[in-house]
Amino acid sequence: MNLPLLATRSLGSARFFVKQNGPTILTGAGVAGFIATTALAIHATAKAVDVLPTIKTRVQLAKDWTAADELPEKEKNKELTKIYAESARSLGKIYGPTLIAGSLSITCVLAGHGMMLKRQASLLAAYTALDAGYKAYRKRVAERLGEDEELQLYRGIKTIPQEGFDPSEACQIVDKEDVLPSPYARFFDEYSRNWTKTPEYNLLFLRSQQDWANDRLRAYGFVFLNEVYEALGLERSQAGQVVGWKLKGNGDGFVDFGLYNIGDECNRAFINSLEPTVLLDFNVDGPVRI
Repeated sequence: MNLPLLATRSLGSARFFVKQNGPTILTGAGVAGFIATTALAIHATAKAVDVLPTIKTRVQLAKDWTAADELPEKEKNKELTKIYAESARSLGKIYGPTLIAGSLSITCVLAGHGMMLKRQASLLAAYTALDAGYKAYRKRVAERLGEDEELQLYRGIKTIPQEGFDPSEACQIVDKEDVLPSPYARFFDEYSRNWTKTPEYNLLFLRSQQDWANDRLRAYGFVFLNEVYEALGLERSQAGQVVGWKLKGNGDGFVDFGLYNIGDECNRAFINSLEPTVLLDFNVDGPVRI
């Protein structure tokens, strides 16, 4: 067995583990440190209770002595300062471990938080670059094939035809198990707490929520996708915590659920109250920085 090689690999694995889990380790150490700080503070206070009467007595005797003796004011202040300094050193020895433990705990928590902020910044930068490249790719495909064909490929929607079904009159049933829409698209269906079996009510609700999202965008200057998901009664996502809309940015500058996409047969059926379920394809601007 090659012991040096084994030791090097073990050390490398340990370093990788510590680096990968650094924020968690530092935060855990900080929490444990705060608990230890509390325990040390209680113990130190018990000791200080015994010392404080002695300090108080020394200070009072020094004041009485300097008041009775005709010493210059400078000498009186010097004597009192000496007693105060000695008292502070005594209390410092008692509370020193508590202060050290508390300082280390704060340092661990701040260091862990700093590592997380750096990782989030790196992730956001990578996501921004990926999103920009993806949008540029879609644009090139649309220029080559046309917007309708690109949208069909982009969503990757397959339909399950029914016997005697005329697709010109209404929307076919969508196979949700085999759908590959955009990463942000969601079906507004029975899985939403705000969905009903009445298409007209669903359309009214979605239009009102789209207006609310645009009002919020104009009021705050940004809206995250998860905020829209939550308003619609849909499940939040990791991507929705990062992407959204900005009023002043490179995007459309407004929120659109994709309801009035006339090139989509299913959307036309939903708008015409022939289908209670609709696929919402949000026009997110991309990662939002605030």
